[in-house]
Amino acid sequence: MVKIIITLMFLSLLSKMTFLLVSILLFAFNNVLWKQLLNSYPPLILILTRALFTSVLGALVLVFLRTDLLSNFLNFGMAALFASVLGGCGLLFMLFGLKKGSLKVFGVYSLFGTLISCTYLYWFENFSIENYFLGSVSISIGFLLFLFSRNKGEEKPGLKTHLNYLFMILFFSASSIIHWKNLSTGASPLFTVALQEMIVFALGVFAAVLLGQKLRITEYLNFKFIGSCTIMAFVVFGALVFGFLGLKITDPYLNSLLSLTVPVLTILFGVLFFKEKLNSTLLVSLSCISLGAFLLKV
Repeated sequence: MVKIIITLMFLSLLSKMTFLLVSILLFAFNNVLWKQLLNSYPPLILILTRALFTSVLGALVLVFLRTDLLSNFLNFGMAALFASVLGGCGLLFMLFGLKKGSLKVFGVYSLFGTLISCTYLYWFENFSIENYFLGSVSISIGFLLFLFSRNKGEEKPGLKTHLNYLFMILFFSASSIIHWKNLSTGASPLFTVALQEMIVFALGVFAAVLLGQKLRITEYLNFKFIGSCTIMAFVVFGALVFGFLGLKITDPYLNSLLSLTVPVLTILFGVLFFKEKLNSTLLVSLSCISLGAFLLKV
């Protein structure tokens, strides 16, 4: 009887995590696509093109599924809008960081973002997180080790890259928490995704105007570019939908913990596809951060 109960509990937990696990795989693959395309195209061109594709895709899905847009906008629109602006800002900083930085630096900062989410939930949402302080110390030590790790002959990330990644995790963490609150009270995940992508497109245009950049998209209108952006649009749309579905039935803490797999996979993909190197200090750093996340859970 006990085995049956344990099995049922495990299956129940696994069913809740299925959406997040699929989202994790898609997000890790999406990060590789971002890095690969950033080697050939400007960040704002990529953001605008991908956001345009995903916005159209989201709108078509909403119409096809007959989602109650008016009800969702009236009840959850302002919070979803604010969270989408934060998420869009996080994406902008992420791409400016990836343009110069490596996937492993991006991965470590993403891991560090777990501590930010847990800290907010622990202090402001009264979440009971055992070993919070021990886990926080372990993650902090791991992050400090990462800052001082360096491979011979490898260029050290500049201050600008670190700041881009730092603002990225701050905006992403805040966006995730607001989206979680919105979704847990009944907001439609599809409505949330579609709105976020439209906001990302608008922010891309605003950033281009603010930075004084001319968006000569016609220069990149070829089969390779359009095909790559189309693939990325479907990948990120699926990642966002599955991620929000998982967030809707769990919480940002479990989401953040499971999402540790995304930066780890991203780091491994960086080694596999872009020949990035991992030294012993970085491996110890990743171990400390992963141990800290585990301590925060148990």
